[in-house]
Amino acid sequence: MNDMKLLKSLIKFVRNAWITFGISALMFVTIELCLSLVFHIRSFWRTPDADYRIKADTHSGASWAEPYYKEFAGLGLLGWKSYVYWRRNPSHGNYININQDGLRKTYSEEGSNNTGSKIKVFMFGGSTLWGAGARDDYTIPSFFAKETIGNGINCEVVNFGQSGYVSTQEVIEMMLQLQKRNIPDVVIFYDGINDTFSAFQLAVAGLPQNEFNREMEFNLTQKKELRALAVRDALKQLSIVRLLNALHGGSG
Repeated sequence: MNDMKLLKSLIKFVRNAWITFGISALMFVTIELCLSLVFHIRSFWRTPDADYRIKADTHSGASWAEPYYKEFAGLGLLGWKSYVYWRRNPSHGNYININQDGLRKTYSEEGSNNTGSKIKVFMFGGSTLWGAGARDDYTIPSFFAKETIGNGINCEVVNFGQSGYVSTQEVIEMMLQLQKRNIPDVVIFYDGINDTFSAFQLAVAGLPQNEFNREMEFNLTQKKELRALAVRDALKQLSIVRLLNALHGGSG
């Protein structure tokens, strides 16, 4: 008899626990779906914050600034490139055009009357040379091309600038081009800020920025931490977590 009572009590406990768990799970899913719907509706009604860079003095209220930064934001993630780590992915727009090699378009004058053999100029640098905040025809390489062509020099300028590059990455890129027999007549490096910040960040000169991320990501698929990172990222995407973070941030 005692064994039967114990068994019935155990069954009742398991049943009640299962019912409690089911109700809790249902409530959680319902709240998550409702909050997700609220966030989704809110995204349609809420006007996104304007990019602060639009108001920069250098733009002086230019009408192209706002659509430019929308186009810039739409470039997406960087693509992987052996030895130099990253490069812009191809993109075609009104203000920013990037070819299949990940290089930004530079001003060129079709049908130029300039005579003599064409001088090939390679220009290397970070986002300043790449032209962050500037339209294709107004990057530093484009201004250089305009000046040389305008002075009767038959010139082709290639913009190898990439966001965040340090001079070490640029020298390696130069070596890769030489290996392909893509040989320039003139090479110009425009550097400073990224090398300085990288040396400050890593306490070693010459390394790419955020090198510690590559060390952490190396062999990541073989590490147990990958599952924990995936779970943590999934939790961050939950609407309930987003609401709690917003409330915590607002209370601070």
